[in-house]
Amino acid sequence: MNLFYGDDIHLIKGDMKNSVAATIGFFDGLHIGHRYLIERLVSISKDHGYESMVVTFSNHPRMIFYPENDIKLLSTGEEKRNMIADYGVDYCLMLKFTQKLALMTSEQFIKILAEKFHVKLLLVGYDHHFGSDVNSEYDDYKRYGLMYGVEVLRMKPVVENGLTVSSSKIRKALMAGDIVLANSMLGYRYSVTGHVVKGNQIGRSIGFPTANLYVDSEKLPPKSGVYAVWAEVCGSVYPGMMNIGSRPTVGGDKVTFEVNIIDYQGDIYGESICISFVAFIRDEIKFGSLDFLRQQIAKDKEQVISILFN
Repeated sequence: MNLFYGDDIHLIKGDMKNSVAATIGFFDGLHIGHRYLIERLVSISKDHGYESMVVTFSNHPRMIFYPENDIKLLSTGEEKRNMIADYGVDYCLMLKFTQKLALMTSEQFIKILAEKFHVKLLLVGYDHHFGSDVNSEYDDYKRYGLMYGVEVLRMKPVVENGLTVSSSKIRKALMAGDIVLANSMLGYRYSVTGHVVKGNQIGRSIGFPTANLYVDSEKLPPKSGVYAVWAEVCGSVYPGMMNIGSRPTVGGDKVTFEVNIIDYQGDIYGESICISFVAFIRDEIKFGSLDFLRQQIAKDKEQVISILFN
């Protein structure tokens, strides 16, 4: 996949030799609705003899409109690029969303796609809106497309468990600890990747050593609590139980990511670990002593093993 990246779409030089079919969106998490859209894009492109292009953004547009809101993401920029590439897309136009871009109308954007990137077909999501003219609808996009030789098509919504799939619904599910629902809408297990850093080794002292992870601050953490997870480290996958929270039993004061990789032996400080969430086990609790904490973790381990291997 060829990647075009920049702060100003006017300064990005497209080197497309053929006509292009494109779609546009933030695509946070690349959930099953996004996947259906991009798969259709690739299929339609091949049917028309076009090349395919995904237009997306490196930062969330809400960060420009609502800078006071610290929105967390389902996928980092790198994760999103890698997933888009997996669909067999020819080009990815990764734009930084700026105040200047926010002022561009949908007509102006379609014109640039047509004239600069040879877009002949634009596939949009069922509820997707773009451009500063926020009241513009699908019929307006079709009209603008006709003006610049772009056929505009709209996809139908994707429904999972009776819910129309969206990134916002997935965020809500994760913040509620509903990992099963979030994963069903994503089409894969939600994951975080972090580097192992030094901790206070309290877990080791009670028989459950944990790897403390430094996770990208833009990544959305699920609800605080204990989870059954799979941990990928050094090319192998192991069962694990993760705690997200402030560790109230030992007087913690900030949210941490700690994973006990079950029956793992070895030094992994500095390694990168990918944690895939399977199920929420329980809320984080303040125990009266480390012994009570140890007893509960032993019960958690039994439950985690039962979930992961059944």
